[in-house]
Amino acid sequence: MAKQEQIRINKFLARAGVSSRRGADALVQAGQVKVNGRVVEEAGLLVDPQSDQVMVRGKLIAEFQDKVTIVLNKPADVMTTMSDPQGRETVADLIKNEPFRLVPVGRLDYPTEGVLLMTTDGELANRLLHPRYKVPKSYYVKVGGIPSSTALDRLREGIQLEDGKTKPALVDVIETLPRRSWIEVILTEGKKRQVRRMCEAIGHRPLRVVRTSFSHVDCDKLRPGQYRYLTSSELTALYRMVGMSRSIPKQPEYVMAAEGRKLGTARRRKGALPGEQRLSHPKPAANKKKNEKKKRFKARGEETKYNRRSESQKAEKSAHPRAGSKKKAPVKKVASRGIRPSDYKKRQASKE
Repeated sequence: MAKQEQIRINKFLARAGVSSRRGADALVQAGQVKVNGRVVEEAGLLVDPQSDQVMVRGKLIAEFQDKVTIVLNKPADVMTTMSDPQGRETVADLIKNEPFRLVPVGRLDYPTEGVLLMTTDGELANRLLHPRYKVPKSYYVKVGGIPSSTALDRLREGIQLEDGKTKPALVDVIETLPRRSWIEVILTEGKKRQVRRMCEAIGHRPLRVVRTSFSHVDCDKLRPGQYRYLTSSELTALYRMVGMSRSIPKQPEYVMAAEGRKLGTARRRKGALPGEQRLSHPKPAANKKKNEKKKRFKARGEETKYNRRSESQKAEKSAHPRAGSKKKAPVKKVASRGIRPSDYKKRQASKE
């Protein structure tokens, strides 16, 4: 093979789905990559994909494999790694029945839930995470208290963290509760535990973090632990977003047959998100019998502990409710500066 057809070792490993290019460089530096039996010492080494034998951690790597991508609804308390030395459950355990060597696109914290892309295309993963392409990622965050407009503006303008200042984020309050609230955050970068650290920096402890979308890909119909292969339209839009229009792969028959199907084992959800319909649970049988008994006594006009209260007492109660009665907390309106997440989504939808 001619020299111009050789490729750098990091690009070879990225195309093979082993890791991103940066991750491949780290593997080389750690002495975990061998070419034709010799440990690679230079990150810029050129290899021949057809004749050279490349091994990573003692495992032979074949460059060309099917390039497929899935979206997983990651449950809480699952590691976003392919293995864990402490024996904790990982995302690899959730997709162990798949025939492809899928790797996560970025990471979600151990307690964080929601959209996680996994792919065999290392170059796609590298570009999706690169700040240059400004790929948006949306989160719903449940925080303690109700953030003020000043606190939200700090997030919108960028906030100073230990590892540098964050880029401006799109933030808005989407639901208020008595002592908590839900906010939506849209980021185009991915620092470690960024969403949680941003909330802590403005004095509102994050209680639950859920990634709702990665670019235009969501997992609305997937329960925690389930995953699906991206549709052709989703895959095309994803490659175009990062400037890889000429590299859109043809999907193998196995993937096309599974398109749209929910795969994996569903798990119990932690609770509904803002805007979702809460599940109504049937009343226990004991309450049903109690209500029927009340109706029977009321129909016969008998005085019991269920209807002993006189009409005057009922009127007095309605006129003077007890001081400890529960009332809904007033909804606190929060001023918004700049573009709201909802406006941003409408603009993106109109472009499509």
